Amino acid sequence: MKSISGPLLLTIPKAALFLGVDRTTVEIMLNDPLLPRITVGRSNQVRISKPALLEYIDHSGKNWFERN
Repeated sequence: MKSISGPLLLTIPKAALFLGVDRTTVEIMLNDPLLPRITVGRSNQVRISKPALLEYIDHSGKNWFERN
C-alpha cells in the first residue's frame, strides 16, 4: 500500500479540496453507506478516512455502471 501524506482523517471541506470537488458533492457522496465515515467530538463532526475515500473513489470508478 502506498504511504499517504498529510492528515489521515479529513473534514468534509478538506475532502472536497482533496478531490477537487465542492462540499455539496462530498455531502452527496456521504449519503452512500459504502463510504465509511466516523464522528468525532461532542458535536459528532464527520471525518472521512483518506484511505477509505480513495478506495471508495476507486470502487465507484470501476463500478459506475451499477449505479445508473
